[in-house]
Amino acid sequence: NTQNIRAEALRDDDPSVIGRFLDEALGGLPALPPWPQARDWLFPMADSVDVDLGADGLSVDISDRVRQVLVVHRPRSHSIRFASEADLSAWGISVEEAWTAARESLKRIAADTHVELLTRGDLVLGMVHASEFHKASVIFSPSFRAQVPDELGWPVMAVAPARDFVYLLRNDDQEALSRIGAVVVREFRESGYPVSTEVWVLSDDGARAV
Repeated sequence: NTQNIRAEALRDDDPSVIGRFLDEALGGLPALPPWPQARDWLFPMADSVDVDLGADGLSVDISDRVRQVLVVHRPRSHSIRFASEADLSAWGISVEEAWTAARESLKRIAADTHVELLTRGDLVLGMVHASEFHKASVIFSPSFRAQVPDELGWPVMAVAPARDFVYLLRNDDQEALSRIGAVVVREFRESGYPVSTEVWVLSDDGARAV
């Protein structure tokens, strides 16, 4: 909505996001894609529990502040569609089938994700490179471990204050966590699509908010 777009334009000092939003809005809502296409476009997006999904939105809570939301993202589109129970009925599939397809899509997205190491003195961070819609979501895919550089080790800590902002840190580096705290809070407050200020530990047992 317009509040999201305004926050993004101000945060990034990039008014072009307003033009992209208008192009999408004036183009009208796209028709529901047929299931053979939608199956590859579904994915579970990490989002704040405060986001209103509507009466029949589909989501799974993964912490007190974050949930995975079933969404449809068309390639090269600048918008997402919250999948609904009505959509599943139109496709003729079950909730279980939809989530299975979404997790497979996230697995493929995670496989194409790149983590860049950023070193500043003794501070070592991992910067996740993925599309703005997928960046915070890929850390919750079990296959994401393969993308984590050896220098960060495993398990690894992660912060995802916004949909398009993720840092990875060594699991034992509490000092680094305190040094980036202000950045995490600022991103959460200024983003048009905040997720959470929680710190996550990613391990073989999955993602756990600590």
